[in-house]
Amino acid sequence: MAKISAKKLCLSGLFTAFIVICSWITIPSAVPFTLQVFAIVLSCYVLGFYAFLSYFCYLLLGIIGVPVFSGFNFGISVIIGPTGGFLLGFIFTILISVIGKKLAKNQIVLFFITIIGLVACYIFGTIWYVFIYLKEDFTFIINAIKISILPFVLFDIVKIILAQFISQKLIKIGV
Repeated sequence: MAKISAKKLCLSGLFTAFIVICSWITIPSAVPFTLQVFAIVLSCYVLGFYAFLSYFCYLLLGIIGVPVFSGFNFGISVIIGPTGGFLLGFIFTILISVIGKKLAKNQIVLFFITIIGLVACYIFGTIWYVFIYLKEDFTFIINAIKISILPFVLFDIVKIILAQFISQKLIKIGV
């Protein structure tokens, strides 16, 4: 049986709160700009597998009615709404980033593995938005990409770089 780390459990709780705070920091648009990607990627780099616990707690808090999502939103309606696919898609980002952290030999490789995880989130979120929320066909997906992905790419890359830098410092001091 795997040993559970009390330190990682406590840090998971702190990172849940950090994800909430970063979700609240919003620049309004059709799909809001937040610091959520930064918080999630940082949690992956610092917590490893425990990042799943942190993120699942975040989702659970939102589902049960705590206003943790962007714009202080909450409830299952957010999960099944237009941005719900991105919220669920972050699970792919976490999975790929955590695996990448274990396998990557250096920070550049880890960066590109994390980008793959973010692209997986983008794909899942866009498919969700087009097929589940809008109930459109495949031809609409190009327009959805222009609206729900392209404006975020550069900012998300910067967030990943910042998360790598900060995580290295946190790990160095023993977090």
